[in-house]
Amino acid sequence: MQNRLSVPRTADLLCILPGAVAAAFMIGNHAMAWAPWIAVLFTLRFVRRTPAAQGLALGACAWALAYVAGWQGVLPFKGWLSYAVPAAAGFAAFLPFIADRLLSPRLGRSVRWVVLPTAWVAVEFAFSHLGYGTWGAVAYSQIALLPLLQTAAVVGLAGPAFLVGAFGSIANEVWQSPRRGWPLAAAFAGAVALILGGGWLLLRSTEPRATVQIAGIVVDNMPVFRNTWGPLSYGEPLDREAAERVRPSARALVQALFDRSEQAADRGARIIVWSEANALIFASDEADMIHLGQSFAARRGVYLFMAAAVMTPGEPLAENVIIVIDDRGRVVDRYLKSHPTPGEMSVRGDGRVRTLPTRYGRLAWAICYDFDYPGLIRQAGRAGADILIDPSWEHAGMAPLHSQMAAMRAIETGAGLFRPVNGGLGLAVDGRGRVISALPASRSLDEDLIADMPIARTWAPQVAVGDAFAWACAALLMILMIHAMRARRTRDQQSEA
Repeated sequence: MQNRLSVPRTADLLCILPGAVAAAFMIGNHAMAWAPWIAVLFTLRFVRRTPAAQGLALGACAWALAYVAGWQGVLPFKGWLSYAVPAAAGFAAFLPFIADRLLSPRLGRSVRWVVLPTAWVAVEFAFSHLGYGTWGAVAYSQIALLPLLQTAAVVGLAGPAFLVGAFGSIANEVWQSPRRGWPLAAAFAGAVALILGGGWLLLRSTEPRATVQIAGIVVDNMPVFRNTWGPLSYGEPLDREAAERVRPSARALVQALFDRSEQAADRGARIIVWSEANALIFASDEADMIHLGQSFAARRGVYLFMAAAVMTPGEPLAENVIIVIDDRGRVVDRYLKSHPTPGEMSVRGDGRVRTLPTRYGRLAWAICYDFDYPGLIRQAGRAGADILIDPSWEHAGMAPLHSQMAAMRAIETGAGLFRPVNGGLGLAVDGRGRVISALPASRSLDEDLIADMPIARTWAPQVAVGDAFAWACAALLMILMIHAMRARRTRDQQSEA
């Protein structure tokens, strides 16, 4: 008797089309909340109902093409890398379907639905440790569904990923056998209703009334960048003569930042943040800039976060730093970016997030790409941070996605996020991910990002839970693999007998 799976119907074969199209809208700046739910369901239907070799090969190619389309113009790669990198990411995103196709036929109906969601979580978790952060995590596509995203306050990015995978798997069970699948679907629907209801209640909860005004400063630094930090990307360290030629422009840039900071303080800002590497200075001038910052902060009674790229003539790497000065003019920290962006020519920091107790709550800080790593920012949550400071710099193709990704760290830690951006979307959100203020790149050079940030943090047990749920999903997937292997061995022995 011929196996039913080896004779797929045309309708089953065509499922890969809506699956792949939806996959292209899971990622990038055009991500839609509905997309992953549709992509997972139709792709799983296709994979389950086609012969393994052909179905997996075609499905992997379809998802690779979908990711190439979805990531175009967003990722900072050029030439063939702009196609190869997203194609590889698409293949990685397809791995959960491969796991499901290989394992689910050997498992009972009551447990096989668990394979896809646990594999999805495990793959995303593993990918986040490969040096590219959490780019592509399905949770980022759900930014419009804030009640659902409150699961991240408990279990992190793994929560939305598990729900999307479980939906596809359970919906496919209903599609395949409505009478047998409905009880499982009803249980899942009830669980989702509780999650959405809980998220809605959290969003409706009373917020702290005390706030502090924060200003984010962005000054056009591209003319200086092209003659200082920029050439390092091409392996061309500056010599002393070149440094001397550009030094007056670099000093003028610093003065422009202080002028804008004075204006922000006049308008009532108590915390002032320069965007990432907005000051481009030489090591021999750093002490002078710090002295100016100390004098300014003490005179105006503000907390000043001076973000700068510090270069030394002849050295191949710059230091991408935040120099933190308190309202009495004391230097609190000199933080080096812990996760330089791939291709960024800067020294790697020590991976420690510092905090500062102030009259405006406890402040914590890191730089741009650092916020793509939940584990790093979780340090701030565990230290009780109330406000996360995130000076950033990115190309326009990353907006608004990259700022929305950073906003997830606010939900995970319960701390508000303030993110002034050079070249992207400036954004301030509270500890639930609700937007307080936003400033598009087109206006950032003329206006400051201003936000009245809540001082107290919100409830977020994820800072204590950490990656426990992701590890639990990985462990459960391993148990299912072992069970499937034993089931196959038992069937082989019975057939031999």
